[in-house]
Amino acid sequence: MKWATRRAGSTRTWSAPTAGEQVIVFSPGGDLTRGIIVPALYSQEFDAPESSPTIHSTHYPDGAVVQHDHATHTLTATLPGGTATITADKVTSNAPSTICTSDLTVMKNLIVMQSTTVEGATTLNGGVNAKAGAAGGVAMAIQGTVKASEDVMAGAISLAKHPHGGVRAGSDQSGRPQPCPGCAGAASPHRSPSVPAPADVFTTAPITPRPPPQLPTDIILAIN
Repeated sequence: MKWATRRAGSTRTWSAPTAGEQVIVFSPGGDLTRGIIVPALYSQEFDAPESSPTIHSTHYPDGAVVQHDHATHTLTATLPGGTATITADKVTSNAPSTICTSDLTVMKNLIVMQSTTVEGATTLNGGVNAKAGAAGGVAMAIQGTVKASEDVMAGAISLAKHPHGGVRAGSDQSGRPQPCPGCAGAASPHRSPSVPAPADVFTTAPITPRPPPQLPTDIILAIN
C-alpha cells in the first residue's frame, strides 16, 4: 500500500511507517488494494514521547532527538554517538556567543577579525608570525618571563652569541651588542666561548702597576 506523506512534489519528504505502528487506512469501496495508509496513532508499543503542548519533537530509533519548545524558546538536537555533517559553501552563525564544550579542529585557515583571548597553555607547532596592525605599535607584548631553548634574534643580533665592542678592564661599561658574524649571513661561523676574541673586537687598556703605599714621615715606630 501507498502511504500519505506531507510533501510529494518538487519538495519531498520521506518518513516510512515502521512495523507495529498504528495507522489509518482509506480504502475506496472497501478494496484494500486501492487503500492509502495515513500515519499515525500512538499505541501501547509506541506511546507519546512528550506530554507538553508547547513542544514539537521528533524521536528516532537510535536515540536521536530534534526538539523545539516555543515556551522556553529553545531548539535542541541530540545525536548520541553519531556524526553530524553540514555541507555548504558558507555557514553563518549570527549569535552573540558560541560555546564549544569539547575539542575543536580546524582543517584549514582560522581567520579572527578582532581580539582573541586564550585561557590556559597554548602549543604552537608550526611557528608564529606576529605583525603590527595598520595603526602600527607593538606587534607582541609579553607580560612575564620568556624562555627560549635555543636562541633569540633581534635583527642580526644573537642573544646567545653576540659579541660586544669597546670592552675595557675595570668598571667601564662595554659597548652595545654587535651583530654576530654568522648570524648576519657572513661566511664566518659563530665563535665558541673557548676561543679568544679577535683583536678588532675585544681590546684591553694597558694596566699601570700601582706603587706600594708610603708611610708618612711623621710616623715613628717605637719598640719597647
